[in-house]
Amino acid sequence: MKVGIALAAYAPDPLVFSEQLASIQNQIHTDWICVITLDSSLSRLREEPRLSRYFEDPRFIWIENQIRLGHKKNFEKAIQAALAHGVPLIACSDQDDIWYSDKLSVGVEACLAQGPGGLVHSDMHLLKGNRILEGTAWKIEHRGIQNHLPRHLLVRNIVAGCSMIFDADLARRYPIIPDGAEYHDHWYALVASYYGGIGAIDRPLYAYRQHEKNEVGVTPFNRIFTLPSGLTVSSFFKKCRLGWLKSRAFAQSAQNAGLPLSFLEKWIFLFRFDLGIGLLLLGILNLKKDPPLARASIARSIGKAISLFG
Repeated sequence: MKVGIALAAYAPDPLVFSEQLASIQNQIHTDWICVITLDSSLSRLREEPRLSRYFEDPRFIWIENQIRLGHKKNFEKAIQAALAHGVPLIACSDQDDIWYSDKLSVGVEACLAQGPGGLVHSDMHLLKGNRILEGTAWKIEHRGIQNHLPRHLLVRNIVAGCSMIFDADLARRYPIIPDGAEYHDHWYALVASYYGGIGAIDRPLYAYRQHEKNEVGVTPFNRIFTLPSGLTVSSFFKKCRLGWLKSRAFAQSAQNAGLPLSFLEKWIFLFRFDLGIGLLLLGILNLKKDPPLARASIARSIGKAISLFG
């Protein structure tokens, strides 16, 4: 089964980019195309000797954007360009990770088992320099992969874009990633949660390169009530309100796009006058089994209450 790999890049370092492309080229599952949409110069990359083999491989399709699109819209373009080749499955790739050779084969098998309209994602190792760090991202973040219903995803994301494979029909039905969604992975995770659901592959299938330029990095989760040093009361409440506004905008965008939000989801995220009680209850219910979700929910409940008074 052919996989369309959407790789959105911006001024990639030729060395690490070549490592990423080599890891794609060396996949056990060989039935794929990789659409690379560049928010930077293509000619500069053509001049790099270490990248020449990937220009010669017809499975790599290179597109230079005429204007810079930014991270989210660049992925949107790459995904839609991959769809134009009639692929049944979509995978997404960063520009500087290293895929293990069975990443696609395991992901394809899991996605087919998940069924129509489904999405699967995997754990990852963390790569710093040339060293694999101890532990995996899911363990470090205490990521609550078991909580993947729409109401959970409207609070926080559990799916890393570079880990996911999903039914291409989701991108055909919802080709535009709306303004209220910050990232492509969060959007298609939410879309999948209303259709075929989200499956977790509980093993690392690639090494995620962790550095200061990551669009979204991996942050250790310590304790639910631990606050950053130097955070003032005023900045704490501002952060809570910002979190709430992001969740509300995400839910509004989802509804506008035609996703079938339930009454409960509308009550929690779109109706104004519950004083944040719905989010507070969601947080309390997850205090033990998913502390990161609980903390994010409680913070948003505070933010919602604040927003009603100013």
